[in-house]
Amino acid sequence: LRSNQIHVEGGRAIARALKSNRSLLSLNLSLNRIGDDGCKSIIEAATSNESLTSLNLSATAAGQGSTMALGNLIRQNTSLTHVDASCNDFGEEGGAIVSEALETNKTLQHIDVRMSNVGE
Repeated sequence: LRSNQIHVEGGRAIARALKSNRSLLSLNLSLNRIGDDGCKSIIEAATSNESLTSLNLSATAAGQGSTMALGNLIRQNTSLTHVDASCNDFGEEGGAIVSEALETNKTLQHIDVRMSNVGE
């Protein structure tokens, strides 16, 4: 679904589907204008999904409103091994939330938040 002009309502629809899906392994939504609310919905749905191993939300216009959900995802999800949330605008506070969540995660092998304004 990369680069498909998906906006906030499409993001919410994907989130609803993700809540009940138990077979999808990888979801690439990069280069869509899903926005903060849509990304937050997707991240919240992915938190309890047990089949998803890769989630790409790169360049989806996610912002600081998504970071608490991203932190919860990192802390709670046990199936994800790859998360790409690069090229968004999480801010330094969002960077701290992600960093703190990573301290307890045992399954992620790769996370990308470059160019997301998370500080140094």
